[in-house]
Amino acid sequence: IIVNSLSGHFISESLKLLAPYGHFLELGKRDVYANSKLSLLSLRPGITFHVIDAVTLYNYYPEKVRTLLEYISDMCHQENFELLMPFKIFEPSQIQDAFATYTKATHIGKFVVRVCQSDQPLQLHNSHTRQQQQQQGLFV
Repeated sequence: IIVNSLSGHFISESLKLLAPYGHFLELGKRDVYANSKLSLLSLRPGITFHVIDAVTLYNYYPEKVRTLLEYISDMCHQENFELLMPFKIFEPSQIQDAFATYTKATHIGKFVVRVCQSDQPLQLHNSHTRQQQQQQGLFV
């Protein structure tokens, strides 16, 4: 089973990793709404491809989603899950490096920014003027 949120060619690359009769769960919406193409060859021997839209799922089946989330929460509290995905920890001073790496979409895993109580304020440098932000629709 692959749970995916990557877009573009990463979808077909991820599909190559599935065993025969594997399941691919797509959480991303970018390629769906862009009507991106997917080779049917990617769905070789019995591969199933599911697009999961959590909002629509909740709108149609709120009780089932609520029950599932409660079950997952209980499992987490009982520590029945083991973290398998890689993650990289960044210090606050490395936040620009973290975002630069993230926007390249070449990483696997999660990014964590370690935030501790400190007398040092977080220094952020904005490379866009407010006018550029408004014109380009830049939001964080």
